[in-house]
Amino acid sequence: MNPTPVEHVLKSVETEAQHNPTSTVQNNTVQQSNKSKPKKFMPPTLQEAEEYKKQKNLFSIDCQYFINHYEGNGWMIGRNKMKSWTATMSNWQSRHLKDNPITDQKTINPF
Repeated sequence: MNPTPVEHVLKSVETEAQHNPTSTVQNNTVQQSNKSKPKKFMPPTLQEAEEYKKQKNLFSIDCQYFINHYEGNGWMIGRNKMKSWTATMSNWQSRHLKDNPITDQKTINPF
């Protein structure tokens, strides 16, 4: 006699659980539980911020001020936890240039 569809699924789940003890069962399907977790946000050190500033030529950013600002508000942007300090630092540069257009290129010293 052939097994019913439910019995077939249960048998395949039991077999998978025997062969792979790290798997979990959800919605009658077997999924691996060893998926990589998203990286936890790590605030930058002053050295990391300075290196990124030089790498991306973010001349208008004061790294110590940037770190102090976000350290003071728990690395939050509005009501949301910061996900990428590098993107936030680049946005600071963009916003600064938008608010303060550069008229004389000779006055800029990126180093």
